[in-house]
Amino acid sequence: MDQTSVTTGLKLVKWMFNPHHLGNCDQEVKKEFIIFAAVVYDRIWNMRNKKFHEDLRVNSNFILKMVIAAIKEFQEASVLPTNNLTHIEERSTPLTFMPTPFSGGIRILIDAAFKNGETTAGIVAKDNFDRILLIATSIFAAHSSLETELQALDVGLLQCTTRNWHNVFFSLDLKEMVSSIAHHRSFSWCLSHIAFKVISFLISWCLSHIAFKVISFLISCSGKMVWIPKMMNS
Repeated sequence: MDQTSVTTGLKLVKWMFNPHHLGNCDQEVKKEFIIFAAVVYDRIWNMRNKKFHEDLRVNSNFILKMVIAAIKEFQEASVLPTNNLTHIEERSTPLTFMPTPFSGGIRILIDAAFKNGETTAGIVAKDNFDRILLIATSIFAAHSSLETELQALDVGLLQCTTRNWHNVFFSLDLKEMVSSIAHHRSFSWCLSHIAFKVISFLISWCLSHIAFKVISFLISCSGKMVWIPKMMNS
């Protein structure tokens, strides 16, 4: 997967979510296929990111096994009695990407991959009934994983402001941000143009009861002051 170019990857995603062979199928079949594709991508990317942070490569055979397992699970779920569906969808433990309960608003799930000075960010928005409201991608230049996280957060906030979404729970990997704040690290480049955009969004939303808290830090960066936000569960 690391060797897949951005262009090829986007073509693959486009094919998965809008395959030509489903052109004559009804909407329910298309909907089921899109849900299945989203689950497969989520599992593959979670595993890919986990291995990436551990500095390990993902074996292609392992990814194939994950896809086969997801297909098997999808096929088994499709033949279950309807009265069991509610029980199956309930989870006894919180989801790994949402450690605290949240209801009555919109969940924004963001993930981004950074390589060779370029970042691709993916955004999925869901309502309180777990229905998908938005699937979007964005490609932009970045010089580090920290800049990638800031840019991805900025893209997510922009999607919310353009749609006037206020009661929102953000879920994204901020490992580099948290680490930078914890160690007060300095960088040879300045992120103020991104960081101040993010902060301005957040400040303008403070009266809208957004479902997360923001802790702002000032650190020195090449003689300039840079805001670095840290996300915490409310």
